[in-house]
Amino acid sequence: MAVFSFLIIYLLCRLTHLRHDGRLPTLPLLLLSVLLCVTALVCSPSLAMLLGMLPLALLGLWGAERLLPERGLNEWRLLGLFVVLLPAIGLQSAAPTGPVLAWLLALTGLHPDTLYKLGWVLLGFLLVAHEANLPIRSLLRWSGLAPRHDDADPPGDTVIDQQEYNAGRMIGLMERWLMYAILVAAQNYNVIAFVLAAKGFARFRQMDQRAFAEYVLIGTLASTLLTVLISLLVLRMIALV
Repeated sequence: MAVFSFLIIYLLCRLTHLRHDGRLPTLPLLLLSVLLCVTALVCSPSLAMLLGMLPLALLGLWGAERLLPERGLNEWRLLGLFVVLLPAIGLQSAAPTGPVLAWLLALTGLHPDTLYKLGWVLLGFLLVAHEANLPIRSLLRWSGLAPRHDDADPPGDTVIDQQEYNAGRMIGLMERWLMYAILVAAQNYNVIAFVLAAKGFARFRQMDQRAFAEYVLIGTLASTLLTVLISLLVLRMIALV
């Protein structure tokens, strides 16, 4: 539970990336690093945490922002996530619960299994928020479908329409949260049809533009696929508790 709690805090820190297409400034990076260090001590002041998860989390945080080339920033950030996620699975039982987590369990009266299930739900919620956005943006960049300015000079210029890009990011965030909440709570897949229909209605006039229609279609399908996969993973892990 200690490593699991630390992982959730790490993902909360990574939400800072949501509004930054470029590298994070130094001050937020330093503040997030301090927060991770404090969290590691609070969750479980053990060697498994301090020598295992904490260095990996700091490496994943600083690697993409400072140590690696800025080109492919989304891919580096995604790699940083896996650098932390994969070892966390092996360290789950190696880090004992710290006194603060033990006090929280005693205060709330929650059974550890219940808290573990709630943790998985929150973990999935964070994964569909920012982390799912990283591969979607990479896919749009690789395929050349990121929205461009209509009045680009010269024609065919590669200047990305940041206003449309940011609007698509926030719309995708809200649609993934809606789908995830209903899929996990009710396992009702009809919500997918509702979201697709609502999005198609809102963008109806712009669908006459082939490039924009492809951008919306690819982004929506990728967003839906990732949300369904994360929801299935969370439901599977909850069922195993």
